[in-house]
Amino acid sequence: MTPPSSARTSARLSLLMAAAAGCSDYSFTGKEEPKGGGEEQPTDSGGDTSAPPDTDAPPPPDEECDGIDNNGDGRVDEGWPDIDGDGVADCTDEECGLDRPTLRSEAAEDCAGSTSTSTPPADPWSTVVEWQFTGGAVYSTPAVGDLDQDGAPEVVFTHAGAGSPLRVVDGRTGALRWELPGVDNQSGVALGDIDGDGLGDIIATTGSCYTAHDVLAVDHTGAIKWRVAGSPAACETYPVLVDLTGDGTVEVIVNEHVFEGATGRLLLTLPVGADNWGAPAAVDMDGDGLSEIMLGNDLFSHDGGLRFTCGVADVGGFPHPVNADADPEGEMLVAGNGSMTLCDDDGRELWRRPYSSYGAPLAIADFDDDGVQEYAFAKTSSLTLIQPDNTTLWSTPVIDYSGLAGATSWDIDLDGVPEVVYADEEDILVFDGATGAVVLRFGSHGSVTLAETPAVADVDGDGQGELLYGSNTSLTGLTVIGGAGGDWPFAPTVYNQYSYYGDNINEDLSVPPGGPAPWLSEANLFRGQPSAVFFEAGLPNLRVEITDVCAASCAEDGAVGVAGQAWNDGGVELPAGVVVELWGFVGGVETFLARAVLPDPIPAGGAVALELEVTVAQAREGLRLQGDLAGAVAECKEDDNAGDWSGALCP
Repeated sequence: MTPPSSARTSARLSLLMAAAAGCSDYSFTGKEEPKGGGEEQPTDSGGDTSAPPDTDAPPPPDEECDGIDNNGDGRVDEGWPDIDGDGVADCTDEECGLDRPTLRSEAAEDCAGSTSTSTPPADPWSTVVEWQFTGGAVYSTPAVGDLDQDGAPEVVFTHAGAGSPLRVVDGRTGALRWELPGVDNQSGVALGDIDGDGLGDIIATTGSCYTAHDVLAVDHTGAIKWRVAGSPAACETYPVLVDLTGDGTVEVIVNEHVFEGATGRLLLTLPVGADNWGAPAAVDMDGDGLSEIMLGNDLFSHDGGLRFTCGVADVGGFPHPVNADADPEGEMLVAGNGSMTLCDDDGRELWRRPYSSYGAPLAIADFDDDGVQEYAFAKTSSLTLIQPDNTTLWSTPVIDYSGLAGATSWDIDLDGVPEVVYADEEDILVFDGATGAVVLRFGSHGSVTLAETPAVADVDGDGQGELLYGSNTSLTGLTVIGGAGGDWPFAPTVYNQYSYYGDNINEDLSVPPGGPAPWLSEANLFRGQPSAVFFEAGLPNLRVEITDVCAASCAEDGAVGVAGQAWNDGGVELPAGVVVELWGFVGGVETFLARAVLPDPIPAGGAVALELEVTVAQAREGLRLQGDLAGAVAECKEDDNAGDWSGALCP
């Protein structure tokens, strides 16, 4: 409903602690009779011979309720009601001494650990299609993130439909938000807040294979923030967002170019060969707080200086940051054209594994729960898991003519050990990490297997992860699948770029400083979604209550102050921008009265005071404070967002 035109509404937010007594139990009285007022009686003068009073002098004027001492007796507005007892008559008083709340600090036990206490699915390998887009071939890895920070994630991808557009859809339904034509439909995207405005941006490229690529920075509405010339010496491009120096600014890496995120200004051009078809990565390899850049088979310092070259890159050269030994420094694993090579942190080659076909994007994780990373890669006829010493742990048949398709990982059965997730030319496949057994085969797929990989994220904000992947042959478009029982484990609402590994992006799409090394986190993976067992927070849970109501006067249009608070007893921060509304029962009809928008996030266990103002006519029949009525934020509990008041206000 819309508020009545005569509604007198306002809203203020504060962080005031409670003070003074409540005012909703004030007594109400009518106007008092003026004192005196009758004929004066003679008195015994006791022999006083002074002159009698001048009976011809005019009487003093009556006291009016106007904030003026009308009768000259030194008192203002005497005889008029002062309900709140503040010394000011109600007829001139706009304040009633509203009692501010004592802010809550509490946590709901069943919300604080909702993500880390996900229970294993009853049947983790039974799936359901949640939604599909079939309007054009998808050759790249989709990205997921809440671009506009409204609590509902978006899915972003390129496709080969009319106009070769960048497409942004509602992650809950797949419904189109907007499209931007003219992008490279075989290249991927990266999502993140590139300029610190609190909202997500998209990095995409124009052009096509081995033609000039412009780099586009696009905001959450589809408006282009900047456009600069990119690389002509690449086929597929997969941008990387990173804060290279830990100074709070974001850099954008697209092929051999490094740009300033906020402006698009070119910072570096890395000296690479003529063909850099592959995907960069950026990680602090040596623990000095500065990120190194991997492109092709080269490792560069944050400032563009070449550290070393490892193995062969050429067509489809994919570098990976790994930790293959006991020291904290990272090693570089290059899956290039014709061979895979592992180099130590000083560039010394440790081993080389030959194969036929292009390079490949790998999933790096501890797939057998032995505390050491393994490497999952697909080559034409098999997907193989190898140990850091180049021994084969297992190999399982797949169908991939190009050998370019990549793998990712996620712990679907919630046993603490990730599965390998891969899409070959015909199926979506999930492999048991320890044995290589195919535990899930989903046939609604078809691909020529370029460098795309599936992605894993909570695309609809319901607290459970989904798999999403592109198709580009007999089936075209994008498919999102989830657990048929609705009980797949928690996953964050983000999978923002091809080199995603959890710690290199925050869920609000801010970029953490320094490109933290993946092996220094508990999840210990690269190109994959961390298991739910590593998320100890939970979901936010908004609560609201009305703590005091008081009237400055009982006139129908008299001001009524309403004090309350909103608090978060969930396990993670409640985002900024949540709407709290005040409703009244006017003539028995629930009617919107006032609105407050929470300007700042509320941390877990935190609270914020609310102060709103309505009229006696609006508040007389009762009030209700309602938080997040539109359901914009996914919460631990969705049915505890209201607080009612039905006390006596005025006679």
